[in-house]
Amino acid sequence: MLLSKYNLASGYITDFESNLQLAITNSKSIDKENSQAYGVKLIEAAELNNLNGSYRIAREFLTQAQTVLDAGGFMKDVVKGQYSLALAEALTGQGYFEEAVQILNEQEKYFIGKAVKQETFVDEKGNLKSRKLSEDEMIVRFNDYANMLTLLGNAYGNQGSLKSADSVFVYAANWIKKNLGESSLAFVRNQFYNANILVENGNEHLPKELEYSRTLNNLKIKHSASHYLGISLYEEYLRQLQKENSQARYLNTKVEYEKMINKNFKSNSIYNVRLKAVEFDAKLDKAKTRNLENQANNLITNTTSLPHNNMVTVNVTEFLYGLALYKKELYQCGKISKRHYRNKGKSIWYGGPGNSSGALTPCQFLSGQYE
Repeated sequence: MLLSKYNLASGYITDFESNLQLAITNSKSIDKENSQAYGVKLIEAAELNNLNGSYRIAREFLTQAQTVLDAGGFMKDVVKGQYSLALAEALTGQGYFEEAVQILNEQEKYFIGKAVKQETFVDEKGNLKSRKLSEDEMIVRFNDYANMLTLLGNAYGNQGSLKSADSVFVYAANWIKKNLGESSLAFVRNQFYNANILVENGNEHLPKELEYSRTLNNLKIKHSASHYLGISLYEEYLRQLQKENSQARYLNTKVEYEKMINKNFKSNSIYNVRLKAVEFDAKLDKAKTRNLENQANNLITNTTSLPHNNMVTVNVTEFLYGLALYKKELYQCGKISKRHYRNKGKSIWYGGPGNSSGALTPCQFLSGQYE
């Protein structure tokens, strides 16, 4: 499992998938198929797939985990909490926002009850005792509660319940700042998710405290910029600078990002591909469309480190879709739409609502490529 985590962090997606499956197979053999340890390993596999944006696969692992844990009577307390957070994140990724919100609200009492510095318990003689938690144990519990709150705010935001999302995000930010600090990963994640919700809902200018550059600087205080949150922050910040036409800051940030990628990751890492994907948006924004289609298709087709069902592939396909729409190439636009939903379905939707609402994309409507 540790090797698969390293592969994911390093951007070796194909190795990540194969080594993760090997870890699960080994756990099934060593821990036994009906054990709590095997059930927890399946949850951990789902958590890693959530990080990779592979929510459909995460759901499959969680279904297996539920079967094992329910059968053995292990689905309670810490294990149930871990399972619930992973499931809520996967459901949000697939578009089941209401279900995710319900799960998280049901679990809030458990997580806030555990997020304490001292707890009471009944000893072997039936006496009520109290104990002070160790620093490590306390940090784990605080992070779990912080994660629950941020996932709830994110689910509300994606659902379109912006007032609820804002209330949860702000409460969570204040709580995390007080208990874990502004340089903690929990605080960085909270601010990043909050900013993304605002951008996705049309905010052209983020509040100062939620600016991507500010959150990135908070991350750098105690963590490397090569952390997966740091890479995502760089990408969103570059997109924001493109929209603002901040050419000088865009170029400076891009150079800084490139140096960090080249220093920390090998050439076959997916992070090199992600940098190229961000650049496509910049060129389209400047109307420099010559050869863009060939470059994007070449990236998808000839990059061995990029699986077709990866979110980077989905994002580049969405770029091609936008490029075809921009150039009014409607037949091509319709072809890209079909490929886009096939790739995105493999990664995210199968087993989720996805594009099953019946709504047509602009290309499908204009080109007539729908049933």
